[in-house]
Amino acid sequence: MKVRSAVAAATASVAAAAVCALGGAASAQADPAAIPNPVTLTITQAKVAFAAGQYSSVELTQAYLSRIDRYEPFYNAFTAMNPDALREAAAAEPEDRPRR
Repeated sequence: MKVRSAVAAATASVAAAAVCALGGAASAQADPAAIPNPVTLTITQAKVAFAAGQYSSVELTQAYLSRIDRYEPFYNAFTAMNPDALREAAAAEPEDRPRR
């Protein structure tokens, strides 16, 4: 069970960081329905959605953090969280926008 917890923690943080690094357009305000379930979202799907401007790095990071907040008390899977995750996602957003 500890391995599964470590994998879950690594997956959540790595997925959000990797998607931010993939580039693509970022929208100013996404439709909440446009942000997919972070459990089923693949990196490829996130990359395509960023390119289409469906949501921003901050919105995707918030989706992951909301999921963690919801289930962390039950699973107790995380030993550490990045308190600056949303700020780092916001800082990455200018990089997410297409270069002209």
